[in-house]
Amino acid sequence: MVTKQGKPKATEEKKEVRVTKATPIKVVKRDLPLRDIGLKVLAQFYMGETDLEMAKRRAKRYENRDLSDMEAVLSLLSTLIQNADDPQMKAKLMAAVGEYQSVCGLDPNMALGEMHRMELRIFKELGFEAVTPACKKYDGVKLTIEEALSAMPLPHPACTKRLHSKATPLCRCRYYGEYMG
Repeated sequence: MVTKQGKPKATEEKKEVRVTKATPIKVVKRDLPLRDIGLKVLAQFYMGETDLEMAKRRAKRYENRDLSDMEAVLSLLSTLIQNADDPQMKAKLMAAVGEYQSVCGLDPNMALGEMHRMELRIFKELGFEAVTPACKKYDGVKLTIEEALSAMPLPHPACTKRLHSKATPLCRCRYYGEYMG
């Protein structure tokens, strides 16, 4: 390949690079305010800041108490869970509640356990006979759906995954359905 000067590209002299003070790199903080994290969670379900403010105003007007942003987000998500008809949507909402609780520093295992029960019921309705927990602790273990519902190995309490430095551990392990044959 030939350059504009007619020399082969490999023999062309390199230009000296001048280093100047550039614009500073913006570092995005992992520890966002709870309000912003709550709005991101609500955005997954087509809700936003207006819904959050309306929930807070409703509580102030009808219950005569001030809700924090965390309480308002959890209230909106629990209302969505109650109104959802599809079990898969309920499981997705419960996972969002667990994730938000973890970020807030609360224990997410109750919401995650209910989400896993919902997933197991969905697998049972679909005709799966067994499930495999996708987790390091239960690697290669096959359980029938009834065994998994009674033992509930997920979420395991020894999980150490954290979404950020102030969060409580959040088990993101899932069940995968298997046909026995």
